Amino acid sequence: MLNNLIKSFFYSFIISFLFICWKVLSYEKVINYSFVYKFLEYTQVTCLVLLVFFLLVLLIVFIYINKSEIINEYIYKYRWIIAVIALFFCVTFKISGSSIGSWSYVTQEKTEDTDLLVGANRSVHADEYCVYTPLTISQFYNKNQKYPYFSDTLRATKTDTFIVYGQPVKDLLVLFRPFHIPYLFLDLERGFSFYWCSRIIVLFMLTFEFFMLFTRKNKLLSFVSSVLITFSPTIQWWISVNSLVEMIIFGELFVLVLNLYLNSKYKLRILFCVLLSYTTFAYALTFYPAWQIPFAYMFSVFAIYLIVENKDKFCIKKDGVIFVLYIIMLALFIYLLLLKSGNTIHNVISTVYPGKRISNGGGGFLDLFHYPYTLTLTLTAVSFYMNEGTWGLFTSFFDFFPLGIIFAAIVLFKQKIKNKLLIFTLFLYAFLFLYVSFGFPEIISKITLMSHVTPFRSFSVLSFINLFLLIYSLSLINFKFNLFKSIIYSSILSYIMITGTIIRNTNYYSHYLLIILIPVVFFSFLFLFAGKKKKFVLMVLLISFFCGMLANPVRVGLKPVLNNSLFTNIKELTTQSDGSWMVENLYFPVNNYPIMAGAPTINCTNTYPNLDLMYSLDPAKKYENIYNRYGSFMFVVTEEETKFELVNTDLFNIYINVDDIIKLNSRFVLTNRNLEQFNNSKISFIKIKEVCEYKIYEIKYLS
Repeated sequence: MLNNLIKSFFYSFIISFLFICWKVLSYEKVINYSFVYKFLEYTQVTCLVLLVFFLLVLLIVFIYINKSEIINEYIYKYRWIIAVIALFFCVTFKISGSSIGSWSYVTQEKTEDTDLLVGANRSVHADEYCVYTPLTISQFYNKNQKYPYFSDTLRATKTDTFIVYGQPVKDLLVLFRPFHIPYLFLDLERGFSFYWCSRIIVLFMLTFEFFMLFTRKNKLLSFVSSVLITFSPTIQWWISVNSLVEMIIFGELFVLVLNLYLNSKYKLRILFCVLLSYTTFAYALTFYPAWQIPFAYMFSVFAIYLIVENKDKFCIKKDGVIFVLYIIMLALFIYLLLLKSGNTIHNVISTVYPGKRISNGGGGFLDLFHYPYTLTLTLTAVSFYMNEGTWGLFTSFFDFFPLGIIFAAIVLFKQKIKNKLLIFTLFLYAFLFLYVSFGFPEIISKITLMSHVTPFRSFSVLSFINLFLLIYSLSLINFKFNLFKSIIYSSILSYIMITGTIIRNTNYYSHYLLIILIPVVFFSFLFLFAGKKKKFVLMVLLISFFCGMLANPVRVGLKPVLNNSLFTNIKELTTQSDGSWMVENLYFPVNNYPIMAGAPTINCTNTYPNLDLMYSLDPAKKYENIYNRYGSFMFVVTEEETKFELVNTDLFNIYINVDDIIKLNSRFVLTNRNLEQFNNSKISFIKIKEVCEYKIYEIKYLS
């Protein structure tokens, strides 16, 4: 009993300390390693609350330690019911992980973000709060119809909202995006909450089931896998864009359903065939080849393994008919999509970026050393800028490389277990490793479709495979090193990995970070080499807390936008008046602000280009390579000749002659400049609103 009480105190202290770290992030814009002093500034009342919190945690932990087997059994038995209850709770209270509070700084209305519960708004999440979330809000406030398939708000012209940056739509095809369905019958904030929370919960649960299948129902290893994947840097930093979460969910679901198909009677196989076609098409709808293709390779390996292992359960005639049914259903789904989005897909493929982007890989070997540094991202990446040099930091799983390879080698060569899945996975690993590290000749890249995959995106899949190799090998291995050898091997590998991560991240390295990196990496390796799986679980929880759980804030609702005075002014004008908007002399992301109020905006993020409009401004098509792309652009009114300037891969400027504005047929302008200086005999700018530093003009065409 005394031993259990001591353990309870220790674990409760760790949990309480992590909670304080998390809470401090709510107050610090950028962590400066002085949060201990912040804690000391707390009032006596706050300290009393923390003491009560600690005692409550202590009670729960003490009960759990003494009744852990019974509690674990109940949690496992009712895990899906618990998951549904957790989701219901989150949606009821409008919980999400959005960094939408960052808009208060963008719009200069710096009101206190009272709905931010814990964590910090992350400006690095620009793709989420600057693009994806504004597009979603624009669907709700669309002037003509909520959640249209084709919106007149985006680009101020008919725009497909379903296929690129897929948004919730009132259409039959939304059934293949199940996380969007509640938008159609819940209010905006609860639909938004469901989208955020359901994907995290479902990913966690399906990953657990996925690894239970391959680890021979090892609950501990499956739980570890769920935590490491769901709360990995890759998932949490990219959670709301590019449908990465959906890719993994539907990929894992395909494999799980295939296993059910192979182990069921033929009457049920037809049902599972329908589910297989559903998951295949849902996976295809993620419409992001840079991740889809390498993940498809990975899930195909798992599917092939299951088919090979169950080859005796096939009947060529019966399964052949079912396979034909699978193809017919898939073809029907594709036909329904092409009826509506066929032109959009063609337009996207025809763009300079991303349609004609070609990659041959290479240059990513050092990314294998990224993952130790991801422990620090949540402490340093509040305003961290994501670029080519830092992408790898945000696309790593904490995969404990190279232990997956080492343990797989032990299973294959020391224990002499000729495991097919290990062999298949290692072949795929070698394929992706060569592509990421050295690249392929262009012809091989095109044949394998890897020409559509950038090295840092394929590295995410390589990192996932590293983790799978480790977990799967641990489920097979019955060998462990003695303590002395474990310390030696852990020290050598820790030194190599820490040195590698410092070399790879020289620009962001700090001596302070070694205090975190060295013990975490060393003890993780030590517990694995020594076979201390339960202690390794504690390290995993600690790692996942810093790597992923802190990556997104926890907030309630969308008030930083919906209660903003600029939003209410634009919404009022949009409700009362027709006409399109342009955003002038204001950089991304302000160009995406009016659409949230339902204002049709020409230069919001164009998920695919409005070539008719661009050709009217550039009849000679001199600048076509600049504007024929996915991207945001800024108008700058000038008296000079209209010209285009490429700023970044997905960002360009249009210096538009004042007389050419007539070609836009725009009615309102959101700007930070005085546009009266450009008034002439053809066009007149009349200021009608001014909010903070922003001005809203109405355009009058005089001829």
